[in-house]
Amino acid sequence: ACVGDNKSYFEPSHGSAPDLCGQNIANPYSMIGSLALMFHMAMDREDVADRVWSALFRVLERGTVTQDLALHSSSVNVVTTSQFGSSVLEELAKK
Repeated sequence: ACVGDNKSYFEPSHGSAPDLCGQNIANPYSMIGSLALMFHMAMDREDVADRVWSALFRVLERGTVTQDLALHSSSVNVVTTSQFGSSVLEELAKK
């Protein structure tokens, strides 16, 4: 994140990964984390940021990961980018 007095810019710190374009295999963790930082730092909505982080962590804790993270464990559920994002949204919808 680049945070200024009047303007801020939030994005994952990695490159754009054009080689992954259209394959539905990119890991959206950093983008979702950037969203949480935006809520916390730019919008003064720590409550929303905490909900985003909690949803993200719950998805990871149950072993739902994209293929890049599956290399590090044999007991995971490998999903696509879209499925990972949907899993986070489902967690956010829970009260």
